[in-house]
Amino acid sequence: MPTVGTSEWEASIITRLQASDETALRELMQAYFDNVADVAFRYVRTVDGARDVAQDVFIRLWERRLSLVPSGHIIHYLRRAARNAALDALDRDASANRLAESLQYESDLIRPQAENLGISAVEADELHQAVRDAMRALTPRVREVALLYLEQGLEPGEIAQLLGVAPRTVYNQLRTAMRTVGETMSGWRPGSHS
Repeated sequence: MPTVGTSEWEASIITRLQASDETALRELMQAYFDNVADVAFRYVRTVDGARDVAQDVFIRLWERRLSLVPSGHIIHYLRRAARNAALDALDRDASANRLAESLQYESDLIRPQAENLGISAVEADELHQAVRDAMRALTPRVREVALLYLEQGLEPGEIAQLLGVAPRTVYNQLRTAMRTVGETMSGWRPGSHS
């Protein structure tokens, strides 16, 4: 058995990965997971976030195993992948935070809180019903995600885990919900809802 990190070991790992040998992936993760997580930690600054990024790097490596041709040592490839994945995660988090703030603002506007909105309770009920009607226009999955976020108060990561989808899917569905409801409600005025 070649020594971990040698050119012979790396060539063997790559060949085995390309042959869909899952034990090769486990060996590679055992050898380099902490190193990849350390690189990610420099960017995401949380242990859990760094471990998530490292897992993503190895998942992507497995998904791309058939076309894998790293130039140089595989550890350098993994470190670059960790850096890129960490930067992507930071971008997603920033987008998610902006989206969450925007959705929270929209949610605060649509909840029937007459004293906060400066409208009568009847108008607040009309607004709430108009939003409910606009939500019905959403596809069932997008509506489910929006309701879990707005009414149940679940975070996008929790929704993704609950529904068994990728967090990016949840963010996209929330964005779709916000855009659709916003467009539908853009012309709403008290008394305009029948």
